[in-house]
Amino acid sequence: MDDDIATVPEPFRTELLAFEAAAEAVLTGYGQELERTPPPEFIYHYTTPGGLEGILETGTIRLSDAYKLNDTSEIRHGFSRCVHLLNERLSTGHEAERTFAIWMAEAYDKGIVEEVGRLFVGSFSSLKDDLSQWIGYADGAKGFHLSFEAAPLEQAFVPQGVAFPISYDAAKLDDLQGQLVQLVQPLLLRPIGAGFTRTALNDYFRFLHTRLTFFAMRAALFFKHDTFHAEAEYRFLEIRQWNAPTAGIRQRQRSGETIDFTEYGWALAAATTLREIMVGPGADFETASSLARQWLDRAGFVDVPVTRSRSPYRAL
Repeated sequence: MDDDIATVPEPFRTELLAFEAAAEAVLTGYGQELERTPPPEFIYHYTTPGGLEGILETGTIRLSDAYKLNDTSEIRHGFSRCVHLLNERLSTGHEAERTFAIWMAEAYDKGIVEEVGRLFVGSFSSLKDDLSQWIGYADGAKGFHLSFEAAPLEQAFVPQGVAFPISYDAAKLDDLQGQLVQLVQPLLLRPIGAGFTRTALNDYFRFLHTRLTFFAMRAALFFKHDTFHAEAEYRFLEIRQWNAPTAGIRQRQRSGETIDFTEYGWALAAATTLREIMVGPGADFETASSLARQWLDRAGFVDVPVTRSRSPYRAL
């Protein structure tokens, strides 16, 4: 039984836990739908020279805190659809419903979701040698991309999390968020007039608020706005519940901000999936390929080739 609703009387406590289980089933069901689509043959991780050196030296790829991505608009987009659907259904309802909708609108900026769970993501692309990826994610085309065999890399990740292609389907996003809203809506007026203590009432709504926020954030991570469609992103996601051990969560600095991350130890779990290192079109090939070769050899990947990008590129 969840300690944070110990004050909530029955049958309301059971109803809250049933909501949590049903929302989990919605997301699990969508994940299973994605699993029925075979992964591409290869996926590619675009990175800087320092990133490549670190990936090969440590044998890991970082999964960054989803709430502190370089471009938070991508997760805000998905979450905002849940808020929009709530407002559509609750804006003219009971005061408790309207207040709940306001809380949800504020949840992202207040970091409420981190009280329920943590989400860590690593990004790949199904596009090889793509100029926009080089410019956006590989040191302005002066970096590298690592080519991985997708299926075994994903399979080795299963004990840690899930991997899936990002969807750019706005209608599907609304359908998924709409199912979550539909689950929570009948519960918003249940405690009204039921003789709850103030503490129990606060715990009841806090449970609904934090859980729906967490599930809506998780749903958001399956999607990006259609303007990002050309990235063809393939995402690795690790989910940690609020009461999970913090072991393995590390920190790095980015522009004066502390970013939490976890690591996927791909070299230990699936070393043979690394098939190629490609040098970006903006780099000096001789210098960059020599560095990459040194890093590969030092890490024991002596048979992995280093190739040159063929993307058309002209430095500004």
